[in-house]
Amino acid sequence: IQAMAYDNPIPGFDTYNTNNLRLWRSLPSEEFDFDSFNESRYTEAVEARRRADDLSAVLYPNDDKWEGKMLRLKQQYMFVCASL
Repeated sequence: IQAMAYDNPIPGFDTYNTNNLRLWRSLPSEEFDFDSFNESRYTEAVEARRRADDLSAVLYPNDDKWEGKMLRLKQQYMFVCASL
């Protein structure tokens, strides 16, 4: 998985200063698996992209269940590693 940064300038109120807000999007290292697609396994061909999109689609998922806790942990790990 790769992290892509999006920098958004945020202007201050009644000032000439702006701050930079950096947002992250997760991208798969391989967009499309042609071998799986050619073997008629269409959902597996885009599985890496779907898993990467799950990381940055919703910030702060509900963590009442185990899956939510795992997703939040993966998000935190990705955002920290991308920021370093």
